[in-house]
Amino acid sequence: MTAKRVAPRKPKRSAGYAPRPPRPEERARAGRILAKLERAYPDWGPTLEFDDPLQLLVATILAAQAQDERINQVTRKVFRKYRTAHDYVKVKQSALERDLVQTGFFRQKAKAVKAAALGIVERFDGVVPRDMDGLVSLHGVGRKTASIVLGAAYDVPAIAVDRHVARVASRLALTKQSDPDRIELDLRALLPERDWVKATWCLILHGRRICQPTPKCPECPVLALCPYGQKIVSSASRASRPRRPARAG
Repeated sequence: MTAKRVAPRKPKRSAGYAPRPPRPEERARAGRILAKLERAYPDWGPTLEFDDPLQLLVATILAAQAQDERINQVTRKVFRKYRTAHDYVKVKQSALERDLVQTGFFRQKAKAVKAAALGIVERFDGVVPRDMDGLVSLHGVGRKTASIVLGAAYDVPAIAVDRHVARVASRLALTKQSDPDRIELDLRALLPERDWVKATWCLILHGRRICQPTPKCPECPVLALCPYGQKIVSSASRASRPRRPARAG
């Protein structure tokens, strides 16, 4: 079975949203937050293993709803077998599914990888595009995946907004938006371009390790700068205070 030809998709827009220019004190605060996160996570950077842009693109597609450690275990074998976009196009769907079964949702992921590879072969001469418009025109590739590839594989400044970045940015009051595209625009406005990739990974790691859905606020390196964390800690402190005995009437 060969991958079906997929027409290029227009990149998603954020419905005309434009963040207001941040005030100097807002930029300064964002810079202090990033500096503290960088010190807390000196290992910031991609957690998926890859040697070239195609490997990172495939690994990022496979990492949806899966742990990066599990994906790395799978791709160590897969990347030895499939070395070019042509290899993914030529392989039968059923065979690729067997190779990806441990990634979860392997049928959909195999289909997405084959379709993206077909776009790379047919429209980009077998080379992963190095610009946002080219990447998001590939089947199954959104701005998050494209930003990860641009920043980590091509050293192009980009901010990727996954669920961790969205959660942490909101709690730190770096954005009031819920749409990933709008969150990306807010962060781009707050931070200098040279820090976009660093900010992505620092926010991701903070979301994975500390600022989880149930956050570990007492352990947070940016607690002093986090309105959400201050409320959580304050509420916990009030709840732990012993209640005074009621006066006798």
